[in-house]
Amino acid sequence: MARFILTLISLILLQQVFSEVNIDSLLIEIEKHNDNSKALDSYVSIEIEQDYDIGFKIKSDSLRAKYYDKLSSHYFSKGNAPKCISYSFLALYLYEKNKDQIGISNCYYNLSDMYAIINDFEKSKIFFSKYIDLIRQNNMGDDYLVGYYGNIGLDYFMPQGMYDTAIVYLKKGIELNSHLDYGNQILFHSSIARCYSFLGQIDSSDFHYKILHNYYKTDSLNLIREKAYYLVSAGQTYFEQNKIIKAESSLKGGVLIADSIKLIEPLLKGTQQLYQLYKAQNKKNKALFYLEKYHKAYSSLYNTSQQQKSVASLLNYQAEKKQIEMVAKQELIEFKATEEISHQKFIRNIIIISTLILLILLVIIFQKLHISRKQNIIIENQKITLNNSYNELDRKNKETIDSIAYAKRIQTAILPPNKLISKHLQNSFILYKPKDIVAGDFYWLEPTKNAILLAAADCTGHGVPGAMVSVVCNNGLNRAVREHGLTDPGQILDKTREIVIQEFEKSEDEVKDGMDIALCSIADNKLQYAGAHNPLWIIRKGEIIETKANKQPIGKFDNPEPYTTHSFDLQKGDSIYIFSDGYVDQFGGEKGKKFKVKAFRELLLSIQDKLMEDQKQIIDEAFETWKGDLEQIDDVCVIGVRV
Repeated sequence: MARFILTLISLILLQQVFSEVNIDSLLIEIEKHNDNSKALDSYVSIEIEQDYDIGFKIKSDSLRAKYYDKLSSHYFSKGNAPKCISYSFLALYLYEKNKDQIGISNCYYNLSDMYAIINDFEKSKIFFSKYIDLIRQNNMGDDYLVGYYGNIGLDYFMPQGMYDTAIVYLKKGIELNSHLDYGNQILFHSSIARCYSFLGQIDSSDFHYKILHNYYKTDSLNLIREKAYYLVSAGQTYFEQNKIIKAESSLKGGVLIADSIKLIEPLLKGTQQLYQLYKAQNKKNKALFYLEKYHKAYSSLYNTSQQQKSVASLLNYQAEKKQIEMVAKQELIEFKATEEISHQKFIRNIIIISTLILLILLVIIFQKLHISRKQNIIIENQKITLNNSYNELDRKNKETIDSIAYAKRIQTAILPPNKLISKHLQNSFILYKPKDIVAGDFYWLEPTKNAILLAAADCTGHGVPGAMVSVVCNNGLNRAVREHGLTDPGQILDKTREIVIQEFEKSEDEVKDGMDIALCSIADNKLQYAGAHNPLWIIRKGEIIETKANKQPIGKFDNPEPYTTHSFDLQKGDSIYIFSDGYVDQFGGEKGKKFKVKAFRELLLSIQDKLMEDQKQIIDEAFETWKGDLEQIDDVCVIGVRV
């Protein structure tokens, strides 16, 4: 056991010595070799731990850029994304420094491809755009465009499931690549076949696989890498088409090649697909074999040691950046020293210009102050005038309000007093809600020898105009009964219409105002009714008996007819209702619609078990609730009497 340990330590030390000798001798060869690219390839083909340090030992920026570029491609093939990206950026910095357009394009190409592979499609798209712009600006030829179309189709659109778009770009690559190497042709046809398979277009997929089969009649070593990709891709497609024998053969061939040359991507895909194939066939031993092979390949790519190398690479890249920043800072210091005089001149000019601007501002401010004083005088005079106008307006407004308030007292005087109503109609209520201070609606009560005359009237308009019309119409009713001795409701309305028309004809202008009214005569258990537009409702034992009015107002009307008197025998418990249209026409509720007659009927029916005074309160509360925050649109008058 001790001998084994000593032997192992000796081998490690020898390997370290030979590594140092090989590194130093290789650096000398790289510097003096006629074909630097081949020398770099020879070195990069060997995996070493000191790759970043060796880069610093190469004195030539051009060679160092190519060295980092080669390392980037090397780690790309190994699937080491952090190192590939780090060395690409280092190479890109040096290529840009030397204005090496071909080198810059290679870096853009590698970065776009690697970012696509790790599914960072936003960054991949940025470098694809930079790559194609550079190629077009420098007319770099079709072989560079081939790479662009291949990469964007294979690594950008395919992973995102955009198979139709991927096919378009891959076919463009084939067209440009017809006279170039077979490797790209094979990769493109294989990818197109895979896309068609995903799209379910089997015939098209088979067509491209047949093309690939012709390429692989030879076992040329130059195509061994592409052959691994092709066989795995074909095997996946055959498996999806349920061609199990073909799938097994193709996948095993692709895995064998990929494993022999340590090609990670097809090895992972192939072993995973074979595991699924044998698992579906319940061949547990074979399935387990390829599952272990898959995990072994996966572990070799993502083990802890590899992660540590990636972190170290990134830290080294940061060190390179810091060195570059230090040089840039030194150059900045030198630049500032040479520009100090110019800066002082600039400061002096700024002071001179600022002084001039300040003087100009002072002049402008002085002028503004002078203008402002004049404007203040004008504004003050305007305020005095405005205040005088406001005081005058306030005085006139007060006079108007006082006049309207006096008009209200006059209108209140013509309405029947509460004592008179209570005396003759003990079991009743009157709900009266003017829209404004004065109203166009009014209620009227006139006791006669044998009956009580009761009316709910709605004159044209509301407010002051309506109130003025109501005075004329109220006077007409009084004269029809008191002067002409009429007691029949229809005859009273006929005479009232005649009186109202006579009063309005005294005006030089044509006046078409008038009123709608429901008029009742109540005597013992008898009721007579006549109406102009406004109906009579009698609620008896839960049902409404409606009597409609004549469809003509009290006022001027074409082809007027006598108003009809309707007679009824009342029963104990009957409820009599007359009203204007202000209640049912009120807007409100959740949707701001009219209350309507139907809702009013249902409301009255629902409160028949209530006393008349309670009914008044319920009807009033229902109106206010319905109206809510909306404006009252018309005067309201509702009269109820219970027999």
